[in-house]
Amino acid sequence: SPGCATQVVRPETATRFVAREFPETRVFFVGATIIEGSALAGPHIAGILAFDPQLILEAAAALGFKRVGLAYTPGYSQLVGRIAVKAPAEGITLIKSQVNATTEIIPELKKLFEKASIVWVLGDPSLARGAGFQFLIEQSLSRKVPVIAPSRWGLEHGALFYAKANTERL
Repeated sequence: SPGCATQVVRPETATRFVAREFPETRVFFVGATIIEGSALAGPHIAGILAFDPQLILEAAAALGFKRVGLAYTPGYSQLVGRIAVKAPAEGITLIKSQVNATTEIIPELKKLFEKASIVWVLGDPSLARGAGFQFLIEQSLSRKVPVIAPSRWGLEHGALFYAKANTERL
């Protein structure tokens, strides 16, 4: 019912389902990696992603990557704002690229790979799975610019690394 809290067991699937089918239901997810930006932008959706942005920035800096390209969809804008605040403390210049439609994936990623020393893709499936991620990895290999993934799946499919948050303490 509207206004009722919902416990999410499979955060990615359930968050997407509830956002589409029950837009007035409040959802708080824990440990999600891949969520559509449109679902994440919902007024009643909140949670803790399964990756630690601070840890990712620290790792990128430790590996010598100072120009971090960030590919994301509009629903991730708040997270991008929080990342942008933390990046300078690590000596990182953040190069942001918001992909507003699937037709923008190729041109936006090409521009990002021209400017960045490493590209970090946030968890929208249009970028972190399927053809979008495949193009990302092709660009990574051809331009010799590594990728930071939002999940282990990305690592297994060509990314340099990902950083999992410890959600067990929550």
